[in-house]
Amino acid sequence: MVLALFCAASVSRAVVRSISITALALATTIMLGTIAMSIYECGMLKATLNEVGGTAYIVGNWGMHYYPFVRILLSGTVSYATANPVRQHLAAIATIVVYCTLHSPSAVYGCTPSLPPWAIATFLSSVSLLPAVVYATWQRF
Repeated sequence: MVLALFCAASVSRAVVRSISITALALATTIMLGTIAMSIYECGMLKATLNEVGGTAYIVGNWGMHYYPFVRILLSGTVSYATANPVRQHLAAIATIVVYCTLHSPSAVYGCTPSLPPWAIATFLSSVSLLPAVVYATWQRF
């Protein structure tokens, strides 16, 4: 979804710049969330691995969860200097909160222990700020 939105907006560099931080924040959240779900051996990931096999699982998982992050970084459009990062991070956080409100991630992905949706939304929202923290740290050196 994140990559589709980003690619669809690629027709205009101005549009891409206006959503690039949001897309990067969401892609970071998805990537780190997938790593966490893999560590916790969530049921959906295990079932998918068993159903499609190791090679298809790795290729599909990388294409769906990690490639968008790499694609956005390599696009050269992420710029905290020219964009409104606060608005874009708020858009990413709002997207995460709406998703966690409409769907229980623990139930959807079969993760145990099951956390309440508000706890997951809080955690994922803080994770979505990671690109801003990395950028701010990078600028200091």
